[in-house]
Amino acid sequence: MTSDRSKPFWRDTVFELCVVAPRVLERIGYTLVLFASIVFATFLVFTFLVALALVGSSSSTTNLIASLTPILVIATGALTGGIIAVVASKIRDASSGR
Repeated sequence: MTSDRSKPFWRDTVFELCVVAPRVLERIGYTLVLFASIVFATFLVFTFLVALALVGSSSSTTNLIASLTPILVIATGALTGGIIAVVASKIRDASSGR
């Protein structure tokens, strides 16, 4: 019993998953886009509420930017990943003739 350790363990798993469930990439993409949409809407609400709170105070916006930047980065990454997954799924479907 010899095992091939030159290939990463996940490579066969991802390939089998795509063969067994051909729409999994598209579902992942749509899920990421939905997640990013929810995060962006929440981000806009928080930004609006903080802007209303800052109108009366003289505190700087540096803390606001520092606290909201990670949320924006995560949402942008999820949106980009979701769009790439959906487009890759559509390209794969077009190239395989489905």
